[in-house]
Amino acid sequence: MLKKYNTWDFALFSAHLHYYMPSIAWHDHYQLYDQWKSYHIARPFRPVAQWSALDPNVLKDGGPKIICLYHLGFHAQLPWVLADQGIQFDILMDKKVYLAQNGEMQEMQTEMRLRGLKFRYLISDDPSVLLKARSTIQEGRHLLIFADGNSGVSESRHKKVAIDFLANRIYVRTGIGLLAYLLKVPVVPLSHRIMDERYRLSYGAPIVRDKNEQREFFISRCMQGLYNFLAIEIDDQPWKWECWGYLHEMNCYDIVAYTAELAHKDKEQTCIKLKLNGRKGCFNRKYFCYKFL
Repeated sequence: MLKKYNTWDFALFSAHLHYYMPSIAWHDHYQLYDQWKSYHIARPFRPVAQWSALDPNVLKDGGPKIICLYHLGFHAQLPWVLADQGIQFDILMDKKVYLAQNGEMQEMQTEMRLRGLKFRYLISDDPSVLLKARSTIQEGRHLLIFADGNSGVSESRHKKVAIDFLANRIYVRTGIGLLAYLLKVPVVPLSHRIMDERYRLSYGAPIVRDKNEQREFFISRCMQGLYNFLAIEIDDQPWKWECWGYLHEMNCYDIVAYTAELAHKDKEQTCIKLKLNGRKGCFNRKYFCYKFL
């Protein structure tokens, strides 16, 4: 193994990739990591590439919806793409994300208003966020939310719902499903594809609440549908998903109980020599355990 891969950045990327996509051989992780690093470079918020026109029937018909985005490389540009094509929406996000990108957020809001579009940011921990989300829908605008949000670290897993994701299970926040249930609106997953050297928006089937569906069942089905869409998006291009690098911060998976026998079984393949608190040791990517040397 080259020294450039003896980093916590690679080790955690590789551990998460194996946890959810164990069919990928360990030796293929290096190339995928390099692709992931080169793909997730800083991009301008304002789109510079050519985007194909939006199918007007997808979002412009049938009333307001919750539109779900994912961290798939061009996620920061998608709100601009939608706005350029006349789609009106508000964005629901976490406070820390809003503060970290405040300059870009204010620029977008100013430009939207100059176009005569009503546009605002809703903050997820605002006590009145449900009322504000309801007013967004009532005023005829969509609500944009990231389905694979990178926060919620302090939330315990009993507040989340466990769903299938690729070859394993993942604990996810329930807010999108709850909002859709309470506001009685469809949820539409949104991503992008490159076709004929042009970027094109791609959609999943709307997730719609059945008439007599119980709240908890719908929330689980909704979140499962959103992550099924994500799984299809990254199944043949796993490097597109930004979150491989920080899933450990999201409190979203269970770790198999470590035993010395299990860890020793495929030690040569799974262990990476790394320092922790200045001391040398080995991190086992399969069992998420560390042993000082």
